[in-house]
Amino acid sequence: MTRRDEWIKLTAILVLICIFSCKERKFETNLEVALTPLPSQGPTLIPKIKIEVTPSASPKAETPLPKYTSVLENLKVEDIEYASKRVEKILKDYDVKKPFVPELKKIEELGLSAVPRLIDFYKAQNEKWEKRWVSAMAIGTLRSKESKEALIQGLEDDLSLIRSAAFIALRHYPDDDVIDKIHKIFKKEKSIAVKVHAIDTLTYIRDPKSIQVIASNLNDPNNFYRGRNLWIRNVIATALGKFNNREAIPYLIEILNKKDSAIYRETLDSLKAIITESKPGEKIPKDLNKEDIRKWWLSWWDKHKKDYLTVKEDLN
Repeated sequence: MTRRDEWIKLTAILVLICIFSCKERKFETNLEVALTPLPSQGPTLIPKIKIEVTPSASPKAETPLPKYTSVLENLKVEDIEYASKRVEKILKDYDVKKPFVPELKKIEELGLSAVPRLIDFYKAQNEKWEKRWVSAMAIGTLRSKESKEALIQGLEDDLSLIRSAAFIALRHYPDDDVIDKIHKIFKKEKSIAVKVHAIDTLTYIRDPKSIQVIASNLNDPNNFYRGRNLWIRNVIATALGKFNNREAIPYLIEILNKKDSAIYRETLDSLKAIITESKPGEKIPKDLNKEDIRKWWLSWWDKHKKDYLTVKEDLN
């Protein structure tokens, strides 16, 4: 199998994981392989994935969630024991080759009493990753102090799929300490698939502090293969537009300044989305080619940059 085939296979696996693990959200997936030249670097292989997430679902940006309860402090021992036995049976009978949505619903119906046993499953290194994944999704929705602590620990699990599960499940815990921890782990994460899930969660929460963290990762050496653009950079450019925040504009303009043509389409779409939201009357040209629209945005920026926040750190 060639390296190109390996990247295509990895992308296909990521799409399936996203679809099966995020049942509460609307997804539109578009997998495309394109050969696009980078300046002075020759042809570039870019498996592109576009993931659209319903933006109104962000708890940080919209509705504050209630405080978490402590399972061990507030629930009866007999209830926890009963739920633990039910969890064991559900996961024992679970066919890992099938989507886990029915099992997840059964577990969620048990309520917080199921959390202790689910955490045991999630942390068990000898369990199949699919069952650990289901456990992570469940303790994500069954919000408790113990769940939050277990998922934070999972961000540094040895298995990349379990780290991804932790990032996804932590979208239900939009606390400042969780966001800061995600930022810290994201900066040192090497797996592209895991970083995409981290970005997905940060755009779901939409905390403005995440804009700089995501943008600064654009040119991480791990985001290239032999000097060629990898699709995570397209995901980053798209993610910056999902914040609907003017603070993302300087980072997007910097991409156009550097003539980073491999991510033009996503950058232009993000700029348009933010300006349409923040300045509804702004007329953006529709029929220009990529180079002309790039020049138009740079000219627009020269006129308006004084109205926007100063970026403390550019894309180096």
